[in-house]
Amino acid sequence: AVSVARAARLSLTARLMPSLPSSAPPLTLEEAEARIVELEREVCALRAAAGDGNCVVTAPASEVSAPWQMVPIGFVESAFVSKNGTPRQSGIVPAAPARLRVLWGTNPSHSLEGLGGFSHAWLLWVFDRNGGAAVKAKVRPPRLGGAPTGVFGCRTPHRPNPVGLSLVSISRVDGSTLYFDGADLCDGTPVLDIKPFVPSADAPPPFTPVRAAPWVTPWGGAEPAGEDGGGGGGEGE
Repeated sequence: AVSVARAARLSLTARLMPSLPSSAPPLTLEEAEARIVELEREVCALRAAAGDGNCVVTAPASEVSAPWQMVPIGFVESAFVSKNGTPRQSGIVPAAPARLRVLWGTNPSHSLEGLGGFSHAWLLWVFDRNGGAAVKAKVRPPRLGGAPTGVFGCRTPHRPNPVGLSLVSISRVDGSTLYFDGADLCDGTPVLDIKPFVPSADAPPPFTPVRAAPWVTPWGGAEPAGEDGGGGGGEGE
């Protein structure tokens, strides 16, 4: 994708160059790419002001860091064979069982030792069934009734890095297999990491009010404070 964008910028730069004043020094490739990105962002800002969120700015090659390579630690085995019908949040199906077999090749079974001492865990996983659609800076969550919001202001699965997050209830750990409830994951979902849920670290301090956008909760944005504060998980809204 970067090479295609770079080629497109080279073509656009070639078309722009004749329009420069003859006395102007020639632009370097990096300067031309930076100027094009600046113009793209200005166009996107104008479109966003007009209510159009279907605008994507591709960073020049000089701004793109080397990709991170991540290998799944295992794959979920659940009753949900398709993303259609899979719950949006683990809290919707707290009794839905599933299991995660940790791959022995890179993670021996003793890597799960100690996890059984926790009641809950975070699973970080990959939205591997998104398809090849371009990621948009603004999306339209169903609850907003067609109104756009920023991709980082909601829980859309179509993200720049398609990483999902689920809070699950640990049933038991048996060797290299984690059994859990609250499965909101498709069968075969690749899992990147498991982190035990620690209330003191993963929730606000006791009696701290938490807030969500008005369109997310029936409380108009302010959720009642509880003794355990608040957490979060799943990938629904």
